[in-house]
Amino acid sequence: KEDFAFVEDTRSAFHIMGPLIRTPKGLSYFQFEKFASYLDKALARGYALVDEVLECSRTVGEQQDGRSSFVGRLAAAGEMTDTEIKEATGSFLLAAVDTTSNTLNWVLVHLANNPDIQARLYEEVSSVLKDTENNDFCKKKLAQMPFLKACVRESFRLSPGIQWIERQTQRDMVLNGFQIPAGTRIMLNWDVCYQNEGLFTEGSSNGDGEEHPASEFRPERFMPAAIEERKRTFKSVLDNKIVSKPFSFGPRMCPGSRVAETEIYSLVCGIVQDWEFSLKDVTPKTPHGNPGPAWEAQEVLMTRADPFPKFVFERRGGAVVEPTMRSSGGGSSNNQNSGAMGHMPTMMTTGGGSSKNQNR
Repeated sequence: KEDFAFVEDTRSAFHIMGPLIRTPKGLSYFQFEKFASYLDKALARGYALVDEVLECSRTVGEQQDGRSSFVGRLAAAGEMTDTEIKEATGSFLLAAVDTTSNTLNWVLVHLANNPDIQARLYEEVSSVLKDTENNDFCKKKLAQMPFLKACVRESFRLSPGIQWIERQTQRDMVLNGFQIPAGTRIMLNWDVCYQNEGLFTEGSSNGDGEEHPASEFRPERFMPAAIEERKRTFKSVLDNKIVSKPFSFGPRMCPGSRVAETEIYSLVCGIVQDWEFSLKDVTPKTPHGNPGPAWEAQEVLMTRADPFPKFVFERRGGAVVEPTMRSSGGGSSNNQNSGAMGHMPTMMTTGGGSSKNQNR
């Protein structure tokens, strides 16, 4: 119960943050009060969780297999005080509630809507992991999965979790003929850049006789051969680290980006390896054209599919199931035959409303 409250308080704070950023200071007092209240409650729970892990790491010590938690490693290193560890990792927990899950959700939506690409990804994942003990996912194995990385990157291009990034100029400069003085805040709209037909449309010059518009989910754009081909051309701007990383790059990048990216890669790997999944009541994309999604991308602070599509999962070599919807917000959840919960996917929805799941 406390953990669901933590998630809901965090998401409520993020939901307010979007309009808060765009509201003049004099008109945002009451919004800020609500934002601060949600954030304080979420932070208190985050710090409490870190305290529990710190205490456990000191009483239990290293795990039997020789690995320890991230917090345990920080404590063992002795380079940070408990307060500093709580401040850093408590914030990580907060920031990861929406960012990592939202990025992962979009990857799954695009893979479900493109069964041919999902099948190719399954071939890569199963091939790389087939000879690995317990199918363990590790850094060495990730290096052998370029298509997995390309799928995540293409998903971020089409559906960036946050549609803009802001930087402050350190010196006077001229951008496209405009004089920009030092100290100016510049906002880069990722979505506009990533939907640029001049940058992303691929024509019949590829040899397949088909045109691939910028709106098409096409991970091949980010395979090593494609990246190498556009080097030293105008299109190489697509591979600039500040615009190609889901969690940005440089001194102002997300401090938990490596953890988040590893989580996304490992989760996508595990899901694709065990499940074949599709979108319920949505006609999937075919090689001959995409009939269009049954949702719109809604952006407040983070971009979400609205309404979020429902998934159907089929265990590879097993039965077809639909995810049990678990609500962390208001409303009710009427789940019948939920005794199989431990053997099927579970998805979380937030906000009001009800979820009635039958024949799960």
